[in-house]
Amino acid sequence: MSGLEVAASIAGLISVSVVLLDGCIKAFDLIDCAQHLEHDGNRLQTKLKWEQFRLFQWSERIGIKGAGRPNPGANWALVTDTLHQLESLLTDAKKLHDSYGLSMQEISDSSTLELQVSETSIGRMLSRLKPDFCSASARAISAQPSPLKKLKWAARDQDKAKSLIAEIKDFNDCLDGFLERAERDFIKYGLAALLRDLVTHTPDTSDLETIRQLARPAEVVNYEALSVAMRLKQVRLTVGLDKRPEETSGTKSIAPIELKVVRLRSKHMRYDPTTHSGVNRELGFYRSRRVLIEWKRTSNTPQAHLHSRIEGLALLLGHVKHPSFHTLHCLGFLQDDVTKQYAFVFQLDNNPTAGLREVPMMARELNDLFAESRRPSLTERIHIASTLSETVLQLHTTGWLHKGISSRNVLFLEEGHLNWIRCSAKGPYLAGYEYARADSPTEITETTSSGSELEVYHHPDLSAYPRPAFRKQFDIYALGCVLIEVVLWTKLQTLVSEKDSVDSERVATSRPPIDADFASPMFQRIAFTAGNTIRDVIILCLTAGDFSDINDSNGQSAIHIQKTIVDKLKSCHV
Repeated sequence: MSGLEVAASIAGLISVSVVLLDGCIKAFDLIDCAQHLEHDGNRLQTKLKWEQFRLFQWSERIGIKGAGRPNPGANWALVTDTLHQLESLLTDAKKLHDSYGLSMQEISDSSTLELQVSETSIGRMLSRLKPDFCSASARAISAQPSPLKKLKWAARDQDKAKSLIAEIKDFNDCLDGFLERAERDFIKYGLAALLRDLVTHTPDTSDLETIRQLARPAEVVNYEALSVAMRLKQVRLTVGLDKRPEETSGTKSIAPIELKVVRLRSKHMRYDPTTHSGVNRELGFYRSRRVLIEWKRTSNTPQAHLHSRIEGLALLLGHVKHPSFHTLHCLGFLQDDVTKQYAFVFQLDNNPTAGLREVPMMARELNDLFAESRRPSLTERIHIASTLSETVLQLHTTGWLHKGISSRNVLFLEEGHLNWIRCSAKGPYLAGYEYARADSPTEITETTSSGSELEVYHHPDLSAYPRPAFRKQFDIYALGCVLIEVVLWTKLQTLVSEKDSVDSERVATSRPPIDADFASPMFQRIAFTAGNTIRDVIILCLTAGDFSDINDSNGQSAIHIQKTIVDKLKSCHV
């Protein structure tokens, strides 16, 4: 064949592929797994919708949908053949009936079909998160010839419906194989981000279990971190802290977990005054186990509500151990017999008898390490930044706000010869959960501590009157402030004071805002020290609130921003 004939042949195959793809997209919406299979049917319908979404994503990356151009390097003969087999599977009436137990049923009009696009709760979330996909699906339904608008396949056998979905998945896996590796990775990142969005939005443990089944390790990046986020969210839902006015929680968890609240007893606590580790934080021993105690200041929050919040947070912080959620393991909480103050108690070692050893232990705050003689390498500083960013992302995905992010609440543990100077201290660990609460408009909020050393981490909007409700973007701003300190290895208060001394027109008593400008001296210094990617990440943290809608109650934009921040930091190798 001549070059012109080859090009014409490829163009013809691409045209056929487009037609076959449209047929597949339409056929998905003519299969109903939900109506006759009750609860399991909803889950199967969601899985079917997920495979349709995977096909849609694939079509965009190979270039036969969306704004892209068809990939000339793809094996279009095999692509066309695979799409033809998938369309045959979805439209072969005899096979759908005999092999998969589907029966044809008549419906009154096309509006019933259009509702199918988002009839499950995850489908409704998907329609909000990916409106382009759902619009394309709805257009495909509307384009059906009128006789087909009145017919629909209904699944009546659960096992056979599962087999059908499994076979569809195999075809999707095969189609993914025709993409270049970079395109496959792009889809994996996209699916992971979407699944994290779904985890953030779901108020139902049953839906969370469905999402867990959709998150297959081979199809998403950072599966372990996503799995931990789902586990943490399940803890929160089980405790019952995720109900929002517009949502309702499920009544049954498909994958139940046993949660035991550990209320510790003050009489078993022995405090170590020689290892006092900062305001409201001290070390001690609980039943001979080394622990860190974080006291909660007196609050105006009603006692019943406060107790419930502390109980829920202790469960959350004590249930999951994973590097993507880098916080100390919470043993439980206690209430002082005299002062009635609450405290979270964190485990400092895994050995129950470690506290019997005469080896000194200390929790060092990042804020104090800036004055140490050892200055960490850029590689180590990027690791600290990445670890903290991922921990905040995991916390936000579960639906909690920290409200106290600062270098005073980032800890490193020293024990004997394992210390900061020898590059062997354990950490970093995000601490300081005194004001943490569920991210819900129904939650009672507490005003955080004031003072110039802490206010420098506060988002400028928190200085407004009336003070706005705390939201994820405020935590991200504070994270950006800590990242500045980590990169330049200098206290933020010092950096701000230096800027204030240069700006003679600024009133000394006002808190100078951080100038998140590429051309500002601070960010020129950051770029010189750590590179443009790190500079861009910090600016993204500080401006997160500028790109989000204050009415975005679920923090969808904040999660997207944080995922970008974590991915960028993990991509830095020096």
